[in-house]
Amino acid sequence: MTAGSIAQTCVILAGGLGTRLRGVIGETPKCLAPVGQHTFLELHLARLADAGITNFVLSLGYGADAVIDALARIPLPALVRYVREEQPLGTGGAIRHALDALQLDEVLVANGDTWLEGDITAMLEPLDRRAGELFRMAAVKVPDRSRFGGVEADASGRVTRFLEKGRGGSGLINAGLYRLCRESLPSSREGAYSLEQDVLPALVAQGQVALQPLGGSMIDIGVPEDYRRFCERHIRGELRPAAFIDRDGVINVDLGHVCRVEDFHLLPRAVDGLRLLAANGYELIVVTNQAGIAKGLYDEAAYHLLTEHMLRVLSSQGVRITAVYHCPHHPQGVVPAYAMVCDCRKPAPAMLFRAATENRLDLARSVLIGDKASDVAAGRAADIGRTVLVASGHALPADAARLADHVSEDLSAAAQWLGRPA
Repeated sequence: MTAGSIAQTCVILAGGLGTRLRGVIGETPKCLAPVGQHTFLELHLARLADAGITNFVLSLGYGADAVIDALARIPLPALVRYVREEQPLGTGGAIRHALDALQLDEVLVANGDTWLEGDITAMLEPLDRRAGELFRMAAVKVPDRSRFGGVEADASGRVTRFLEKGRGGSGLINAGLYRLCRESLPSSREGAYSLEQDVLPALVAQGQVALQPLGGSMIDIGVPEDYRRFCERHIRGELRPAAFIDRDGVINVDLGHVCRVEDFHLLPRAVDGLRLLAANGYELIVVTNQAGIAKGLYDEAAYHLLTEHMLRVLSSQGVRITAVYHCPHHPQGVVPAYAMVCDCRKPAPAMLFRAATENRLDLARSVLIGDKASDVAAGRAADIGRTVLVASGHALPADAARLADHVSEDLSAAAQWLGRPA
């Protein structure tokens, strides 16, 4: 059974007091913190619905009536049901209460104050209970995990331990998004208890918690500074920096006019590079010349089939590509509809301009990563902030260091050199 074939139910834990935000939003329930003309919960529901959630269950406690009244006044993106805590139940008790109240077995669970930028598709896949997976935890990589504590996993992807807060350095942290089944919760325990303190350690000890890394960043609006940052970004409609990335030779092995699924092979460290770029705050935009269409080597349908395969492969490894743009033209093409000089084939910049317009991108703070001089030339023509040539595809020209701002071994090394947007 696949994620697309089952109804996706998400329990949102929205019953907290929001003590840290009291000085900012007063007595308003934390999930109703205002973000421009909307509430955080309204934006949160819309984002999760876009990802594929079809049913929501709000676990409410403090300010339950206010939450229900607020949602009654707006159009909802999916079915929303409510369960109330008559007294605080903690995260574990609240989840169990929701499962019991609505006779649910397997659900997604999201914190009501956490915003995830990455693609959560992998979290929608059913648990592999036959393999002992009773619980799946999403994780994101941050430059400094001292504020959050960390999480580590073995080679098979099972969580092995949690690191206490205060330990610095980059690494994965709990993203506050889980997929779990009733069997993962203690059947005999009642009342209030913590999922993080009272449930997860035992499951980890039995090897029953799988780790699912996600791309993108995480924002906890329960922290006043992060709440203000979230509001600024959404109220102003802030332009976002992007990493414009060539495909063949940068993301996958360049075999020459790659057009078949069986010929698509990720380069060894490509996923690491994409994850780091996303974690550092870049939207991931693929821009690729596809002259093989104009030359009659394959058609648009074959190109789109391969693109869908690429997106599925990357999504399964926690990488969300924001958009993919391609140019099917070539001046020496044999297919009349595509045999032309155009403004989108790199080194021309039209693909980059189109992506910037459609995705609200800040070109001056963006970067371009390619393996040819034409990639860099397109970046220069679009006034991209920084350009990098990588040596994982075509042989680099002798003057590569002059053409680009930097030359790197591969996409991962490029991402490390680029760091966060300026």
